[in-house]
Amino acid sequence: MSVRLVPLDCPSCGSALHAEPLDVLFLCDHCGIGAILGDSGLEKIEATGLLPAPGRRAELWKPAWIVEAEVEVSARVRADGRATEGSKGERTFVIPAFELG
Repeated sequence: MSVRLVPLDCPSCGSALHAEPLDVLFLCDHCGIGAILGDSGLEKIEATGLLPAPGRRAELWKPAWIVEAEVEVSARVRADGRATEGSKGERTFVIPAFELG
């Protein structure tokens, strides 16, 4: 059995990337590029960090992907049982790159 070691260096600028044991997405502190482990090593991806609310300071940064998608909802039923019309349009979603508790 062979083991392949992949250097944890930014695929864009070459700076060392910081990582925790369960990280699946790596963000470069130097150039801001996101990287994920692919078949051929670290690959660049579009990524961002989940930012704190305006006026607040983050104690911990969590990596995530931001995805824009065209969404169509045919009908909605509120918690009180009242139905509302559906909608269609572009929405932005956040996909956490970490395990949710």
